[in-house]
Amino acid sequence: MIERLLKLVDAMVGKLETEMKKPNSKVGEPETATLMRLANSMTKLIELEAAGGQTESEAETREMQDIRDKLLQRIDELKRA
Repeated sequence: MIERLLKLVDAMVGKLETEMKKPNSKVGEPETATLMRLANSMTKLIELEAAGGQTESEAETREMQDIRDKLLQRIDELKRA
């Protein structure tokens, strides 16, 4: 589930970046708010999975956290643009 959510978020970020490069782009707060909610959902899912005792390597967990951090950074950049 986390992997699917990550793919969805990545696709949305890519689409937003493409739209923002266009002149007179109407991308704004609703899109970044949606991405923020998805990032928060992804964080909760990661925490639930870790608490559920599912076996997941420390490297995979670290990788997911790194991806989440990069996503939050990109969302902040989109908000500033």
